[in-house]
Amino acid sequence: MTFLPHTPSSCIPISRINHESKDCRTELSSAEIKTLFETNKDENGAFKMTRDQLAEIEAKKAEVAALRNELNELKANDITRPEFDAKGDENEGIKMNTIGKAFVAGGKKNGFVDGIEYKAVFTRSAGLAPERFRNGHVDFARRNELNLFDVFDIEPIKGDALKYVRETISAGAAEAAEGGAYNEANIALADVVAVAKKVTTILPVTDEVLADNDGLESFLDGRLSYLLRERFESQFINGAGTSDTMLGLIATTGVQTYTRVTGENHGDAMIKGGSKIREGKAGNCNLYIMNPANFTAMRLAKDDNGNYLYAELREGTNPTLDGKTVLLNDAVPADTAIAVDTNHVRIGLRSDAEIEVGYNADDFSKGKKSMRGTMRGEAVVYRPQAVVIIDISDPA
Repeated sequence: MTFLPHTPSSCIPISRINHESKDCRTELSSAEIKTLFETNKDENGAFKMTRDQLAEIEAKKAEVAALRNELNELKANDITRPEFDAKGDENEGIKMNTIGKAFVAGGKKNGFVDGIEYKAVFTRSAGLAPERFRNGHVDFARRNELNLFDVFDIEPIKGDALKYVRETISAGAAEAAEGGAYNEANIALADVVAVAKKVTTILPVTDEVLADNDGLESFLDGRLSYLLRERFESQFINGAGTSDTMLGLIATTGVQTYTRVTGENHGDAMIKGGSKIREGKAGNCNLYIMNPANFTAMRLAKDDNGNYLYAELREGTNPTLDGKTVLLNDAVPADTAIAVDTNHVRIGLRSDAEIEVGYNADDFSKGKKSMRGTMRGEAVVYRPQAVVIIDISDPA
């Protein structure tokens, strides 16, 4: 496409629709404020309003001010460009169009949008190229579903560790004859310390990348927060409990285990494993956590007549097994299920995902900043016997 000189008078703003929308919203909010005043006059023309009505007026005023600021920014950032008619005849008149309309009309070809170069490559070292044209859509990389925070309560950790008491022995009551000696109770308590462990990430970003791409910092903030949560959930399940890693459910001393035997299917093994919590007087299983691949195998399992074995797993978006919630989480190893009484397990949290922007090493001299993310916490298993690690692999 060839570009010719044009006159500003023939321009059509790229954000005309946004302008008109915000103009309407501004006029509407202003009218609402006027209505509030007009409907709250007494017989002498004086205004009488409650505190709630005054607060509503102040909120409307703030909304009007914000809309006007947005409108001014849109007007200041109008982008226009010339467009020829379909014949491309420079003598038949020049029409002005927006870049957005040019994209819709022309489409993208070989990395260009109707003569406008676009780039959508992000690398950790260099970041995004300056924004030329993007439609606002981001095709995210594969992400695991994070859901442990939805089912486990949070236990705040103050300081560097959570310290609590666990009863390890409780026995000793017995009958006694009249005048006979009482049986002595045997009760033992032990201190347990859950030390908050740190999950971290850091991302260098050039000053130009942040300046040339509106909303990028907010996007990266969310993405880094997700990465922290993803690693935290993985450690909550699988952490080995070393000096630097969380002690996850699977490695916690005292949790129960169950192994699928010949003649049992996946569901049989999970139900039997979960029942060990009640049988061991440690509570009642109310949650199963398992790998999505194993869940799919269970959903498709059929009997000899072709009927699905677990109809309840195929109903709705909240599957259950034996009346207990089944939670799918990619952090659970394959061929493993975890039965839990969530009343006795918590997510210990010293600090949720926090993202900070600053200078690292020679960032300043190289025109860069570093976005640093930190999250601190630990799995808090008050009663290990309320967790059962179930091996649901096919018996040898």
